[in-house]
Amino acid sequence: GRYLIAGITGRAALNGMLAEVSSVGGERCRCRCPGVSEVLAIRPANLVPVPFEVRAVAGKDVGVVATRDIRCGERLLRERPAITATTTEDHVGSALGDLDREAFWDLHDCHAVGRPKTVLGICRTNCFEIRDPSTGATRSGLFLLGSRFNHSCDPNVHRTWLPDEQCEVYQSTRFIPAGTELCGEYVPTYYDTATRRGALRKYNFECSCAVCSLTGDA
Repeated sequence: GRYLIAGITGRAALNGMLAEVSSVGGERCRCRCPGVSEVLAIRPANLVPVPFEVRAVAGKDVGVVATRDIRCGERLLRERPAITATTTEDHVGSALGDLDREAFWDLHDCHAVGRPKTVLGICRTNCFEIRDPSTGATRSGLFLLGSRFNHSCDPNVHRTWLPDEQCEVYQSTRFIPAGTELCGEYVPTYYDTATRRGALRKYNFECSCAVCSLTGDA
C-alpha cells in the first residue's frame, strides 16, 4: 500500500515522502520511495495512510481522488523526480529500479495514438519544469505519482519545487471533500481560455473543467 513517512528524527528529509510498502512484518516495513534508489526499513508507527488514491476517473482514464476530507493548506506529498532531463532516453531503464520502471511504463503517453508508448512520449506527457531560483536554471523532472494529478484550470492542489531538498511538494489550496478529484495545473491559470486551450494541445486533450465550461470572455 501507499503511505506517507512521518515522525522520523534520524533522517528528517524522508518525512512527507511517499512510501510504497512491499512487505509488513516484525518491527520494520520494507518500503520504496519514488526517486529514492535504496530500500528503506521503516517502523509501522512512522507510516501514515495517504489521503488519496489513484483510480479510474470518468473521461480521464485515471486520476488522484481524495479518500477523506482534506484541510486547506494540507501537505499531501513530497516526491523526488524519478528521472530528470539529464537522464538520456537510452539510460532511463538503468536509472529506474524494477518497481519504478513498471510505474514509469504505466504512465500515460498522449502521443501514442494507435501505436506503442515510447520513453520520449511518456516524458513529454508527464515531465514538469523544475527551476533553481538562485540561478534561474531549468530542467525537466518526471514524478511517478505527481504525474497522476490531472489538470484543471481551477486547481485544488499546488506544487512547489524545493531546490535545497531536490523534491516537489504538493499542498491543497482549499478544503477538499472526500471523493473529490485532486488536480494541479499544467499551464498558467491566468491565461485566457483560448490561450490555455492552445497551450494544452500538446497534451492532446481539451480541458472541460468548470472554468473552461463558462461562457463569455475569460
